[in-house]
Formats: sequence, C-alpha cells, structure tokens
Amino acid sequence: MKIFNLIKSKSITLVLAVIVGVVLIATSVWKITEAADYELFTSLGADKTQVTPGESLQYTVTVRNTGAQSLTNVRVNQNFVAQIAYQNGSTTAEKNGSTINVPDGWTGAGGFNFGSLSAGQEGYLKFTGTVSAGATIGSTLQNAVSIRSDQTDWIGQGHTITVVSPSQNTVLRGGDFLKVTNNTLQNGWNNSINVGPSDVVEFLVKINNDGNSDARGVKLFANLPSSPLSIQSPSVTLSADNAQSVTDSVTVTGTSPFWFVYKIGHATLFGATDLYDCPNGCSIPESFYLSPLTLGTVEKGESASIQIAFKSDIFTPENPTPTPTPTSTPTSTPENTPTPTPTATPTSTPGTPNSCNGTCGSNYNCQSGLYCYQGFCRNPDCPGESSCGCKTSTPTPPPVLGASTPSELPKTGADDIGVLAGLFAIGAGGFAIFRKFRLV
Repeated sequence: MKIFNLIKSKSITLVLAVIVGVVLIATSVWKITEAADYELFTSLGADKTQVTPGESLQYTVTVRNTGAQSLTNVRVNQNFVAQIAYQNGSTTAEKNGSTINVPDGWTGAGGFNFGSLSAGQEGYLKFTGTVSAGATIGSTLQNAVSIRSDQTDWIGQGHTITVVSPSQNTVLRGGDFLKVTNNTLQNGWNNSINVGPSDVVEFLVKINNDGNSDARGVKLFANLPSSPLSIQSPSVTLSADNAQSVTDSVTVTGTSPFWFVYKIGHATLFGATDLYDCPNGCSIPESFYLSPLTLGTVEKGESASIQIAFKSDIFTPENPTPTPTPTSTPTSTPENTPTPTPTATPTSTPGTPNSCNGTCGSNYNCQSGLYCYQGFCRNPDCPGESSCGCKTSTPTPPPVLGASTPSELPKTGADDIGVLAGLFAIGAGGFAIFRKFRLV
C-alpha cells in the first residue's frame, strides 16, 4: 500500500512537472516568435538641408510595416525645436493611396495615429516648419519625431538643417543643358531627333552651378507632352532655393502624331549632392515628370556638376501602348564634355498593356480595370495589394487624428507551438524528471 501511494505521488508530481514545463516553454517560444514577427521601419526627411532665417521647409515622416504581422496604433509624436515653428494647416497624411488633412492638434501630447498597418503597408505624414527670423547664420537645427506601435517600442528619428545667409544667391547655368537621343537608332546626343512608332528616346540633363555659393535645394521637373502631335518639344526646368529657375527644351519629330510614355526604371543620377552620393550613378525617385524632385545642394564649379539620364517610350494612337520592359542601364558618365555615350535600348515591341503588378508610366500601360499606382498596375479599389485581389474583410479606415485600433494581437500559430513545446518537454524535461523521481 505504501509503495502504491508512493508510485501514485510520484506520477502526479511527474504530470505536474510536465505541464509546468510545457507552459513555460510555450510562453517563451510565443514571445520569441512575437518579437521576430513585428518590425516597424521609420524615417524623417525634408526637402531642404540648408535654409535662410524665416524660410520654410516640408518634413516627411515615413512608416512602413516590414514585419510579418499587422501593427496596431502606429503613432507619431513631433518634437519641435524652439527655432522651428510648426505651420498651422500644413499637415497631411497618406495611407492606402488616399490623402487626408490632419488637424493641427496632432502636434500636442496625443500625436498622430495611423491606426493599423498590415505587413508591407506604409504611410506618410507631411508637415511644414518655418525657421525663426532670428536664427543664427551658420547654426544647425534638428527637428525630431518619435514613432511607436502597440507591438514595437519608441523609435526616434531626426533631420538636421544648416542656417545660411539669404545673400548667398547663385546662378544655375541655362542655355543648352538638355540633350536627347533616339536610343533605338543610337544617333548620339542632339537638340533635335526623329522618331518612329515604338522607338525609345533618352534624355540627358547637365546641372551646373555657375555662381559663387552653393545652389540649395536644386529641383528637377521634366515636361513630357501627353497630347498627340507630329512635332513635340519636351522640356526640363531646373530651380533652386537661392537661384533663378532655367528651362531648356529639345525637338522630337515623328512620322505621325505621337506622345511620350515615361519609361520606369531608368532615371539615374551621376555626381554628388548632399542628398545623393553617386559618382558611378545611382537610381533616383521617378516622380520628376509629375512634380519637381529635390536633388539637394549642388556645389559651385564645373567639377561639381551632376548629370541625370532618363528614358521615354514613343506612343502613337495607331499602336497599342508599348509594354514597359527592362533595358540595359544607361552608361553615360559625368564628364566635362557635353556628349556622353547613350546606352542602347532594345526596340520596344508593341503589345498588350500590362496586367496586375506590371510596371507602368501612366494608366495607358495597364489593362482595363487597373490603373497606374506608384509605378505599378493596381486595382483602384485596393492599390496597396500587389495581387490586385481586394480582401473581403472590413478595410482599415483612413488615418484620422487620435484613431484607436483594438490592441488584440493577431494569431501567431500558438496552438502549433504549444503542441511542439509539449512534445519537447515530454521528450527531454519530462524524461529527466522521471529519472529523478523513479523508484529504485
């Protein structure tokens, strides 16, 4: 009887030990899995790195869910320094392809709440600050933001600007700074070319600062005509915070009326600014054919000049929109001579418009029912979904000030983890405990 009770007692102890081991191991695995699945990318940038006293600049906060699980209550808190004042009414937020105006109260303790971000989803918060008229010339000022979610800790980001004298104006070189070539025919850089249906043209912009001061906040804007004509005059405008804008154009003549379809994936900058360091060339955002793109500060002198190359398809009404296809990277290199060698581009073969998630330069490049969203053909009802298949669950509402999202964590497969942990505990820890308490 005594032996039976002892066996019974030892069995109960073993069972309890195994249960406790399962719970502890499952909890640990759950926490490790949870931490690995939640990642939040954040950044703070601005359209200027040098400003004069009393000048304004626009900040952009970027948040992106780079993990595997959804993030809830992604919020931003702004910390303005004393010499940079927030401009009322300047804040907008972008998410799910839509933009909303944000009430000014977000700059208080509550911050701005993006709500939830699913895996791969991103959002932008843009606002304007104005530098104090009494800011000291030569001083540096840094604004900062703090960003977190229910699943991630606070992340701090900052952007530094330098205060410069308003008398430091400069001169951007005008005249003949834009060249064009028929990339299909490889006929060299010219001020005028002839094209046929489905040809590819390449543009080259050379930016020189001929003044005695750095050109701050240099911007590039390309005007590619979208109405059909037999003779077109695409142009490029350069501007800067402390220089007069300059514009140059070229002439493109077709065998019949045509227009330009910007070719995604070929915009390259050669040279160095405070925002780009690309002596051997690097890609730049491809938005300058829609609105001016900030390239940063260009130093004075010929040796500090930069070059930008980009391409476009020739589209004629008689042919379907050319399907954007990858081509070789431009091989033009920055040099003092105005005639770098263009890169051959295979003739763009006319075909049907691209399907879901195909690259595009305009809506013409996408099949019926799709539209061009940030360079890719997407479903207008859910542009953030690369598969174009809109989820049937209730969509996350657009971000609003102080929006609150339930903090319930998404499922992470804890049932399967518990089973595996139980097997592990029984197979290893349980066996050790049994050996300790077994009868001898």
